[in-house]
Amino acid sequence: MELADVSSVMKWVLLVLLAGFVGQFGKTFAQHILRKIRKEKEAPAKESPADEKRMIRETSVLTDKKLLKTLAKQKKKEVKRLITPQD
Repeated sequence: MELADVSSVMKWVLLVLLAGFVGQFGKTFAQHILRKIRKEKEAPAKESPADEKRMIRETSVLTDKKLLKTLAKQKKKEVKRLITPQD
């Protein structure tokens, strides 16, 4: 091989390595940008005070329903205990 051939091969090798580096950098940068965009879309919108009050009311209604259900179960068990004969 002549010196000109070695120099030409080395130029191509360096060119391919440089292209690979630029391609990898571009891919990583694009993934970073996409992650940022997805994060912004997934971020919950700030709720207004009216929404917060509504959520508090709904939570208290659910809690009241659970309490009433528990009390009804206890009352039912008490009635059943009084009605059934004990040995």
